[in-house]
Amino acid sequence: MNGDASIDIDRADDTEVLLSGYPGAAVLVDGNGQVLRANPKGAGLEALIAHEAMPEVQDLVSKARSMGSVSVGTITLQSSKGEIILETTVVPLQADRLLVMTRA
Repeated sequence: MNGDASIDIDRADDTEVLLSGYPGAAVLVDGNGQVLRANPKGAGLEALIAHEAMPEVQDLVSKARSMGSVSVGTITLQSSKGEIILETTVVPLQADRLLVMTRA
């Protein structure tokens, strides 16, 4: 660790363990919020981020990146079946990557 709250992830295998071990939707993004990888449940989250349909995620990514610490927020999405409330956590990793995790 280098004095901030970043987690040192040196290998792709480590990132895969983080993504696959999370029970909800999880994506790995770069410092600009572009999705690099996603777990199977993260496919929908990946699409929403790619289409800029969740600007709140970008805000949380920017906050976590600039502060070098975990950023947490509640995001409400409108769907045909009503509101979906997502608890979202962004964890800064090394190499300007961040782990975005959501749970409904």
